[in-house]
Amino acid sequence: MKQFLIFLSFSVFSFTSCQKKFSIKNDEIVLKSLIDKWEENGNKGNRLANAEFFTENGIRIQGGKTYKGKDAIRTLFSSPEEQKTYLKQENKVDRIWFSKEFITATSTRTVSYLNKATGDTITTSVEAINVFERQKDGSLKIAYSLKD
Repeated sequence: MKQFLIFLSFSVFSFTSCQKKFSIKNDEIVLKSLIDKWEENGNKGNRLANAEFFTENGIRIQGGKTYKGKDAIRTLFSSPEEQKTYLKQENKVDRIWFSKEFITATSTRTVSYLNKATGDTITTSVEAINVFERQKDGSLKIAYSLKD
């Protein structure tokens, strides 16, 4: 049974006075937009563009390795993908926690891909965790992402 702990799960600390400037509803819309763009980039084979969703000192854990900083994440995303072509990616956000500066989410990610070597279509479903950090301009970037 193949399982990957992939991208897109969110969780954050929740305080009652934190959401004066930013609304939870707006943050949900922004997160959905980020997820949609991430999937679009992956489906088009442009994984490198997804490195821009990370903070300068963001952390990505993938395949038992830790990548610290945007340059390391760019290197990871610019490396050739295994023998696969993505057919469909879908994220179901399970829980979201909001605070003034962070949004954390847990999600289940289902990915279907074509194994180029065998011609088989493979579908995997995994859980993921991502922590988004609010930037000075109010936008959100990934500060921590766990995919294994």
